Amino acid sequence: MKGFSVVCTVVMYFFASTFVVFVVVLVALTTPHLLDSHYAIPVADAAASSCPELPLCAAKDRTVMQQLLCAISSAPIKPTSPAYRQYALSRLRRYVNASIRGQSVAPSVIERVRYKLAHVHEPMVLHFAGDNGVGKTRLAELISLAIGQKCGDAACSIGDTTLVLSGTGYDGMTVADFRKAVVPVIVHHARRYPNNGVVIFNELTSLEPSKVRVLSPLLGRGTNFPEHPSVSLAPLLVILTTDFGREGRTRGKSLFEMRAFIADEFAELYSKEAGSHVRTFPFLPISLGTAGDIVRVVVREIGCCAPQPLCLAISDSAVLWLVEKTKMLLPAENGRAVAFETKLQLEALLEQAMDSDAFHSDTFAADELNPDAAATCPHRQCTISLDDDGTLAMTCQGRGTHPRVSPV
Repeated sequence: MKGFSVVCTVVMYFFASTFVVFVVVLVALTTPHLLDSHYAIPVADAAASSCPELPLCAAKDRTVMQQLLCAISSAPIKPTSPAYRQYALSRLRRYVNASIRGQSVAPSVIERVRYKLAHVHEPMVLHFAGDNGVGKTRLAELISLAIGQKCGDAACSIGDTTLVLSGTGYDGMTVADFRKAVVPVIVHHARRYPNNGVVIFNELTSLEPSKVRVLSPLLGRGTNFPEHPSVSLAPLLVILTTDFGREGRTRGKSLFEMRAFIADEFAELYSKEAGSHVRTFPFLPISLGTAGDIVRVVVREIGCCAPQPLCLAISDSAVLWLVEKTKMLLPAENGRAVAFETKLQLEALLEQAMDSDAFHSDTFAADELNPDAAATCPHRQCTISLDDDGTLAMTCQGRGTHPRVSPV
């Protein structure tokens, strides 16, 4: 009898647990509008954070209810709801304000995304054109991350509703093979995310015009591929990146002139019909002033991605030192050169600090430190500076060492 009682207890516990889960799932599926408040992030709190926000289902401070809803649903906030539009748009604004520098087209891009979120079933194709390293792919990824409610890759650089394709991946293919390779993938993605799907097509200029014509429905000419008439592509937000306007051909032109020049090049190569539904945004080459801003952005992101997250600031003299090391590469590499050199120097410095047994805090001049760090930093505060001997050094609050890296 005792064994029978134990079995009954286990069975009753199992059914009770199952019933509770069933009720929660039922509520989640039948009243999604009641769940939006679980994910509402106060703007002030989000803005106060010095590190980029993760998608809501990747956040570390989720409640048990939020974890459950993220586990049972691909879109805990209904993509067609006003709450979702507010969620995506507010995050995109914060992402852009924190990470994009020197590109005056960014507010116009945000406005286009806002329109798309409000008019899901109207086709929209955004074309980011410019040199390598000016932020085209970065902005596309930020849009993706803002729209997604989960991470789309291990690094969480894109959202889960985004498909990334590259023109260089189809080199050597015939047009027929290209169609067989790309059309099913796009159709599957459109079917899987009918209300908030994103397609990023990088390096479109690597495709021959005949292959681009295969993509005409994706570029706004039609709403579906002939092979799949029941799957509409119109809800997809499509983002193209190209190198139109590189090699200085747009220098000295206004943004209006640059946009017209790039649009004409696009139409000349791919036909006027292909370009008629595409909204072009020219990206400017990186200036020395913008290079310094990029250094600060990268420094902050390095601190956020450290094994033990830090609020990392950098002195003006250290910024100038890093820009000086890369200014000869700016005409060809733009922001990519600045970001690479900053990571090269600071990641080595950070590794030395993490390997040390102790830290000590030095005093910096007030204008050398980030004055807002104390108010906005939820982690340990550290500052990169340039010593008198021309080496970078990092000092952190609390116990610590002062490691240095010699100039490379």
